[in-house]
Amino acid sequence: MQTSVPSDDQSAHFPPLDPEAIRVQFERIVASPGFPKVGRSATFLTYVVQDALEGRGDRIKGYTIAVEVFWQSSRLPGRER
Repeated sequence: MQTSVPSDDQSAHFPPLDPEAIRVQFERIVASPGFPKVGRSATFLTYVVQDALEGRGDRIKGYTIAVEVFWQSSRLPGRER
């Protein structure tokens, strides 16, 4: 598992990510029988993927996750901003 963001010289080795392809794979994961349909894992992954794909990846921080995901999870997945 990669734990750091590649530097500019390393990023040339990775193809650009297609948001629609990411959405398709995310939907496959969520729909799979092994994926938990409720609970913190499902809520967390949904929050992180949605925010990243909607251009809010810079907001994905511990405090924001605690407030948005674990304290107010009833607002997911169609939460209003």
